[in-house]
Amino acid sequence: MCGALGADGLGVALAATVRHASAQDATPVSLAGHPLTGAWFVNIPGPPNPPGPAQYSFTSDGIVTQLDPVRGNAMGAWVA
Repeated sequence: MCGALGADGLGVALAATVRHASAQDATPVSLAGHPLTGAWFVNIPGPPNPPGPAQYSFTSDGIVTQLDPVRGNAMGAWVA
């Protein structure tokens, strides 16, 4: 049982993680005028990657989405 957490211990660990992650040191920068902001259609070439089209969207609030039927869909965050 080394390293195992019960439901109570896991809840305490997650609460502690969220509490520490809530503070930020820097003021967020607006990404509205950044040249990457928008939707992009990309045709990814062959090897070492499987070839095929993909669509990426970069929002002005820092969210990126990947719609890719070959490699899979994903979501994340981006910074300038």
